[in-house]
Amino acid sequence: MSTLELRQIGDAVVLILPQALLGQLNAKPGDSLNYNFGDGKLVINQKRKLRKLPKYDLNMLLTEHKQILPFLESEYEAWGIQKPEGTEML
Repeated sequence: MSTLELRQIGDAVVLILPQALLGQLNAKPGDSLNYNFGDGKLVINQKRKLRKLPKYDLNMLLTEHKQILPFLESEYEAWGIQKPEGTEML
């Protein structure tokens, strides 16, 4: 069994977690963790992280659209030429 250190920082007491434990929790400094306390045990779990979506601006989207437009036009043309193969409705 390993031990963890508590330190006084100002008016707060801080629990020091070693890098190996942070790695097992998939956590880094600044992250939030969930915890429960019961039956004399402290249980710490990784807090589910929300996926950060990339930020786009209109100019970037329009530039990307211009780059893929020739590919899309050829795809649309190919779809228009193909004959129905199943029960799809036209």
